[in-house]
Amino acid sequence: MKFIRERINKLAAELMIKSNWRTLCAWIIENSIWLVVLGALAGFLALAEDVWNKDIMDGDQIGYAIISSLSVIPGMNDFAKAVTHLGDPAAYVVMMLIMMILFRKHHVTRVIILNIINVGLLNLMLKYILQRPRPLGPHLVAASGFSFPSGHAMGSLAFYGLFMYLIYLYVPNRKLRWAGMLLMAIIIGCIGMSRIYLGVHYTSDVFGGYFISLAYLIVYIRITRHYYDKQKEDLHD
Repeated sequence: MKFIRERINKLAAELMIKSNWRTLCAWIIENSIWLVVLGALAGFLALAEDVWNKDIMDGDQIGYAIISSLSVIPGMNDFAKAVTHLGDPAAYVVMMLIMMILFRKHHVTRVIILNIINVGLLNLMLKYILQRPRPLGPHLVAASGFSFPSGHAMGSLAFYGLFMYLIYLYVPNRKLRWAGMLLMAIIIGCIGMSRIYLGVHYTSDVFGGYFISLAYLIVYIRITRHYYDKQKEDLHD
């Protein structure tokens, strides 16, 4: 937490001394990753406030209407039921084994395991605090527990997002690297869409899960990078 506070304090201090548009634009580009974190947190908090106040969100009805309209596509029910399982714990175990095999030379096993534990605990804590019931409409798959934020949305972005980052770092072939990253992004998007389509989550549950998970993942990656960079420095002292 000290590392995060230091970064936020530095951002605030630097912003106060910007005197013209050119230096401000340069500062925004330099600190864009932390602005994304703040933006994602703001998006999550805005949705969480509405959930806390039990406000009716027009976006929930609109999102469900748009996504449920895909039911006219033949086999869409089966596709949604299949893709949603990519966000189940069993799928994460299989994918963790694949990641450990692919990146075994880069000593990221602890990073992978700790990541999914962290996001799981964070999701449970947030659901317990906000305690939003699931949608009352028909559920095409079984689902239990509270609704906001979506555990599948949070878990998929944190898990497959980390996979995407590792592909970016360690896959040398440019075409294969970008194909792998695109595949991870498609999986993340499809899992979130499936939860709305299957009727087990509101649209805001999914977006809330994505927002908080994006902020978490960026911070988690920066902290782990900072830790391992420090480890390397200590080894060479």
